[in-house]
Amino acid sequence: MNALVEKAAVDAVIKHYKSLKYKVRTVEKENLGWDLEVSLGTKKQKIEVKGVSSNSIYFELTPNEYRRLAEYSTIYSVCVVCTALDDPTLYHLYPRLTVDGWRLVDKVTGIDILLEERVAAIGRDVANHSDSD
Repeated sequence: MNALVEKAAVDAVIKHYKSLKYKVRTVEKENLGWDLEVSLGTKKQKIEVKGVSSNSIYFELTPNEYRRLAEYSTIYSVCVVCTALDDPTLYHLYPRLTVDGWRLVDKVTGIDILLEERVAAIGRDVANHSDSD
């Protein structure tokens, strides 16, 4: 189901930008930290697409996506597509660094999301994978 929602979201964003005459290039499989590159004349943008099946905005950025957001903040955006499978609604969120940390803001709707940083870890049972018993 997640794959269907994500594909529908990417398709909706591509359709939106093409309708505005932007050139759109998909880079999803290249693991760059964003899904699409769009351009119109000299204006270029890197877009990370997040799809959700409900009307609530909820998403997570991978460590790579979060790094790229900070690195390319002037040309990076997160496009959240709500109700991606039924009636897609797009929110274009642009990064802004504040004293509280990174925020994503939709300039049209006024949505303002504070990004919460997390630390993650992966564990494995090394006793079962060790050659030194």
